[in-house]
Amino acid sequence: MKNSLREMICVGGALPGVTGNGANHMKNSLREMICVGGALPGVTGNGANHIKGVWKNMENRNLNELMREYQKAAHGEAKISAMKAAVRQADLEKDIRNQLQIRLDLVEESIFYGDTMDALVTFPQLLAMEEENSDFVDTYDVLWAFKWILTGATDFPQISLKEIDSYLGEYKKRCKENGYSLRSYYHKKRSVYQDIDEEKAKEANWKMQMCRQDYLCDCKACELNAQVDYDLRTGQVDKAFEEVKPILNHLLACAEVPGQTYCTLMTYFCKQRHRKKSKKYFDLLYPIVFKRKAMGLTGETAGEMLYYCSLYDRAQGIEIFQKLIKEELDVRNPRYKMLFAKGAYQLFHALQEEREFINISLPQIPVEKTKDGYSVAELAEMYYHEYVEIAKRFDERNGNTYYMEQIK
Repeated sequence: MKNSLREMICVGGALPGVTGNGANHMKNSLREMICVGGALPGVTGNGANHIKGVWKNMENRNLNELMREYQKAAHGEAKISAMKAAVRQADLEKDIRNQLQIRLDLVEESIFYGDTMDALVTFPQLLAMEEENSDFVDTYDVLWAFKWILTGATDFPQISLKEIDSYLGEYKKRCKENGYSLRSYYHKKRSVYQDIDEEKAKEANWKMQMCRQDYLCDCKACELNAQVDYDLRTGQVDKAFEEVKPILNHLLACAEVPGQTYCTLMTYFCKQRHRKKSKKYFDLLYPIVFKRKAMGLTGETAGEMLYYCSLYDRAQGIEIFQKLIKEELDVRNPRYKMLFAKGAYQLFHALQEEREFINISLPQIPVEKTKDGYSVAELAEMYYHEYVEIAKRFDERNGNTYYMEQIK
């Protein structure tokens, strides 16, 4: 596990204490990952120039100034860019305490307000540095970051199941060594395997219930939300709708909940073709997504919102598509791109019943705009192929046909 995590390093070049093959494996298996201070794959034009400009302005500031900069910055790209500058400066100054702390902050920001990519790149550095400098960082904080990485890793089909299992095993070992319950381990194992291996997910779900709760567990709202999602996936509908009441009655909430719960219920009722109930949860979800603008929440829900609109409100679907298309073009998380592509395909495929062209303003995309607008059929075809291309990679990694079956 130590070696495989160290191989994920590419931010900022070499990492003190990590040598040999460390820098190479992840560059090959996760080419899409960003290198701090260098080019940003998938981000070109104004986006790339903006980031370069941020770097140039920050290069001559001292570490304290850079830390204040990111603490004041708005969540998302601005804060992440400022954090990367602070990481670079902390490394130059060899300030080990801040090298660790800023990386912890960067992992959290990337998970909740980014596309997870920077967290996956940064965490192996953090873990390698923590092993030799454990007195400068709280093990509890590192384990929390580790827990986020466990599910984030599944978003990238370049990371094999063998590697993911090794991450799970290392997390389990560290929980035991530090006296923590294995409840959070089994929770994450269930999340990892619920779309991959039903039996492993079922076993993890059962073992999770047998473990005590402690400070490494997700908050009660998140844990219950995940349980409701799992129960609906496995056909335990009555149980799920009884469990979800504390969330729907506003007795439990957090940064991610009830937004994720509304999305789960909206999607469930869409599949049941229950228009009134799916609309209820769409209407509750919409303002949360566009007010908070957290990439994690948007990435998880955008495709499902477009799916709802393909069934019941295509005009609003076009509006949502236009609001999110630029963000989707920049995102580096394959799973987020896949989910958006599926929803966009479903929307434009359905829209073909109403019109041949759609005259809207979009960033540069492979479909050419004519004097009549964009061909709806060509947009549908483009997103269908994008979904299939990514879905096949996930299914190949997972050893099943789960994602390809979602588009039938």
